[in-house]
Amino acid sequence: MDMKKMTPLQITGLALAILFILAALIFLLYQTIALMIQGFNFDIQSYKNSPDYQSALKIVSDLADTRAGPRRAMDTQVASVPENQNCFVNFEVLSCRFTGYLGPFQDGFFDIQTSVTAALRSGCRCLVLEIDYLDDCGTVFPQLVVRDVQGKSQARGASLNQACDSLPIDPNTSTLPTKSTIFDAATVIANTAFAWNLPNYTDPVIIVLYFLRTPPANLAGDNTQLLDFYKGVAQGLKPLLKHSIDNIGPGGIFARQAQELTLLTNDIRDYKGHCLFFCNADTSVFRGTNTPTNLDLDYIVNLRLVYNQAQLGATTNVLGNPNSSKGGILDTVESYKTIDPQQIATTQKSTRLTWTMNMAADPALIVPNTDVNYLFNTIGTHCLPIQIWAPDYGYMFTDSLFKSYSYMAKPKGLRYTRPEPATGTTQSPAANAKGGALQQPTV
Repeated sequence: MDMKKMTPLQITGLALAILFILAALIFLLYQTIALMIQGFNFDIQSYKNSPDYQSALKIVSDLADTRAGPRRAMDTQVASVPENQNCFVNFEVLSCRFTGYLGPFQDGFFDIQTSVTAALRSGCRCLVLEIDYLDDCGTVFPQLVVRDVQGKSQARGASLNQACDSLPIDPNTSTLPTKSTIFDAATVIANTAFAWNLPNYTDPVIIVLYFLRTPPANLAGDNTQLLDFYKGVAQGLKPLLKHSIDNIGPGGIFARQAQELTLLTNDIRDYKGHCLFFCNADTSVFRGTNTPTNLDLDYIVNLRLVYNQAQLGATTNVLGNPNSSKGGILDTVESYKTIDPQQIATTQKSTRLTWTMNMAADPALIVPNTDVNYLFNTIGTHCLPIQIWAPDYGYMFTDSLFKSYSYMAKPKGLRYTRPEPATGTTQSPAANAKGGALQQPTV
């Protein structure tokens, strides 16, 4: 159409037609989004009204109510050990696996708000985020998963906001559901863990980033996909970064796992109201890049977890990992409970200064009380995560373990004793050189 030959009336008509078409497109887009939200809400209501969901919800809620009753802050427990043994590494911590998952393990439900709140009410101050990507999503993006020992997903898809995660949507600027399950979990933790209505709200929170897999570099050795994958995790953790321990108290900066030993030997009370980020994957790929610190997962992570004997997920071996100072260990329950008796003393010496977490090789299994007692009281393990929906873990909430406190002092013989500061000796008067000045001899 030749605009030059059109009359003013025709131009006006064309402009109105274009505006009408644009308005129609905007309306259709709005309707599509509204239907998506309506469908999303319908799916939620559908599965939340199911008998299976109601049963899982009742189990977790009842257990949380029971376990929350006697909960207290860690101060009395910390005060029970000598001042030179109040190190972070001298305390066991109550932990949960599958953060955001309501259970049961097989064919269960994600309910991030309810599950995370129940875990925190139960006293868990170490929360394990199990992270992977879905092969059929088309993009490699990190999200929370529940997989069995063969790697098969166990969660009902209807209980997820969406089949595939993507960048988190800021709830302050959008009416759409958030797209990142990691972001959702981090938001609930940030809003709940340090809220005054929890009796132990000042206790430190440990976030364990447990990667089941990480995307490989391409044939040319390009790490772009891996960097983007890690950045997706960092963006999901945004709500918790304000609680980071970076540059607090004694010891200086704890970014990039630079001061793992100092982190472990500091007074545990230095970390009140803060989050510590531990990770089983090698994030050193960020070093030498110009990535902003809020997207740099290596900067965010305070302590690396490696393995000695049996690999879990993407954990690397201590001998094959030049970027680790062995500040932390993630290994299987099975490998540690069968340590050669002649090596027990060596292992005990290691756990005095190495934060150690053990998990069952089969994530569906309940770790029996006898194994937990052996690992805590003989080996010196710090953390054995539980499934919050499992009544069989009731023994974890007895007086000898975590009935009242989320952090319990390790047995005396398994603790690290902080050396006393060196003190100078008084100088002999005969050694005083008077600043080098010559003295007038006496007659």
